[in-house]
Amino acid sequence: MFNAKERRKINNCNDRQMRAVLFDAMKTLRYKMVRGGIMFYGENGDAVTIHLTTSDHRAGQNALSRLRKLGYVPTKKGKS
Repeated sequence: MFNAKERRKINNCNDRQMRAVLFDAMKTLRYKMVRGGIMFYGENGDAVTIHLTTSDHRAGQNALSRLRKLGYVPTKKGKS
């Protein structure tokens, strides 16, 4: 699971959909908190960094798209 520091960092993200997707993805994929955001690792060795500064209105959809390429299957809660 994730600790309080990681939870605080993600809660600072101003996109509600992206927050839900990130919390859900952190339960199923391997991840590492990095300075620029969160780096997720897929089963085939691919890695994707999701930045927490959402300056784009499509940031949530773009993050979900990149996570799906790693093999992430969103739950109903993560798709909100």
